[in-house]
Amino acid sequence: MTKQSRLIFRNKIFFRLWMAQSGSSLGDWFNHVALAATTLSLTQSPTAMGLVLLCRDLPQVTLSFLAGPLLDRFSKRLMMYISDLVRALVAIVFIWAALEQQMWAFYTGSVLMGIASSVFGPARNATIPGVVAEKDITEANSWTVATSGVLSVVGAAFGGLVSTVVQPAIAFAVNAFSYIWSAAWILITKWKEVTREQDKEESSSYFAELREGFTLLKENRIIMALICTSVAFAIMSGPYFVMIPVLGDLIYNLGGIGIGLLYVADGLAFILSASLVGRVVGNNVTSAHRWYGWGFVIQAAFFVAFAFSTNVWAGMIFIFLSQLGAGILLTLGMTILQMTVSPEVRGRIFAIDHTVDTGVKQLSLLISGPAISLLGSPIVGMIVGVIGGFAGISWWYVSNRERKNVSQTSEPYQI
Repeated sequence: MTKQSRLIFRNKIFFRLWMAQSGSSLGDWFNHVALAATTLSLTQSPTAMGLVLLCRDLPQVTLSFLAGPLLDRFSKRLMMYISDLVRALVAIVFIWAALEQQMWAFYTGSVLMGIASSVFGPARNATIPGVVAEKDITEANSWTVATSGVLSVVGAAFGGLVSTVVQPAIAFAVNAFSYIWSAAWILITKWKEVTREQDKEESSSYFAELREGFTLLKENRIIMALICTSVAFAIMSGPYFVMIPVLGDLIYNLGGIGIGLLYVADGLAFILSASLVGRVVGNNVTSAHRWYGWGFVIQAAFFVAFAFSTNVWAGMIFIFLSQLGAGILLTLGMTILQMTVSPEVRGRIFAIDHTVDTGVKQLSLLISGPAISLLGSPIVGMIVGVIGGFAGISWWYVSNRERKNVSQTSEPYQI
């Protein structure tokens, strides 16, 4: 039994949260594929498909940070449970919409889905440090990233198969069940939560608590550096998502097979990166900071090589190595943030992080297509390489400087 599997079996709360997220994440892939297929079938318009995706993602950009004070003031468990129930109801409406060909329901339902999702992600990320021991946080995040890699391969494949061979309504039914599955696991799981204590005489307002989150962000250089490097990571994600279909179809001339092979390499990289981080970094503070910087360098360098690749086998190797770096970043970035932020403000900080990440990714996706059309994949790849390399070097500088400053004072340093 590996070290990672031992965490699942020795921590019942984490196991149940992992079961909840795994089920809902698998259903999400069915939703992604079925939503795209149904929209294109009903409208024959890529613009309409983009609008549906915008309806789903825009609330996460605009509302996540506003939910931060609520996550710190109220039960995160309750917020996740309500979020799952809302998303399950929307997925059930999608079944009806697919059968009755009601396009308006997909637009409005996607907005509601986005609103509910804007709460679930930050709430879960803020919960993990409270349910696992500090020495196990890296391992817990490694499990999450590895599971994400597996589900990205399995969910996309089976979601596409069900939507194409059977019908999208069945895929939406699977999605609805996945949220009910998640809600059920959360309902039977209880843990001690840290919420912001409200002094009757000096109770702070919602907006004061919102400002407090941004104030902490400005005052803590490690948190600020993590958010800034998250911006760099989000910028790099846009060219990645656009370049995979461009290279797989137009450069390698393999159509859907080429695109699928590249996504398989992507999923395998995330699985391996989680195991690598767990073994190499563990709960070592210095290693976590050092390898977070290396994650950017690895991702950037091999993405440049991927952008210049001319055959699918080279492309698979380079995208695998690039996403190996991305997996390191996702695991360690979340770990460092979870262990740096105090429990009373985790909801606000993770909500801000989620908003920044989602918003910049959407902007990057919007720009990447025209940029690749105008400049070509190699040039855009080199730009991504420069951004990633700069982010890694900047992180090393800030991290080393902050740890040296703390070592010269009597103040404790969290991770």
